[in-house]
Amino acid sequence: MVIILTLGSLNVTKEFFERKSSDSKFYDFFHEKQDYDVLFFGNSHMMDGISPMIIWNEYGITSYNVAAHSNAIATSYWMFMNALDYTSPKVVVIDGYAMDFNWKTSPDNYSSIHDSLDAFPISVTKIKAVQDLLDDPYMDHDISSGKYPETEKRDPIGLLWNFSVYHN
Repeated sequence: MVIILTLGSLNVTKEFFERKSSDSKFYDFFHEKQDYDVLFFGNSHMMDGISPMIIWNEYGITSYNVAAHSNAIATSYWMFMNALDYTSPKVVVIDGYAMDFNWKTSPDNYSSIHDSLDAFPISVTKIKAVQDLLDDPYMDHDISSGKYPETEKRDPIGLLWNFSVYHN
């Protein structure tokens, strides 16, 4: 019983201390009752270049921009797979800018994975996403060779239960 109360207390207190960027980005996505016609995925080019409100005002098409800074194609793919648990879009647009990158995640901005996945509740799809994104031999090589610094420990528990990231 003490363990359950402790875990419950930790889960409640984490809400006060964690970054809220992912939650605020996806608030409307999770609270919309109808499916979106179009979902946009990609990195900052897509995120800053597409305005769902303009598309709605000019064409009456409901859309949501799910893109996030520094997303590689693999990260966009897993965001798409997680999004399918909540909506069934008619069209999906994925920014192809990062197609020639070898990495599954951004080498210079690991926090972008948090921005992309933190808001999604724990699920089988999210667990698969974290396992795949962290199994990245190109990134492991670039970090171990010193090409890129490891700004945050690339730990699956930190992406699945981010209490460990924001509290130590």
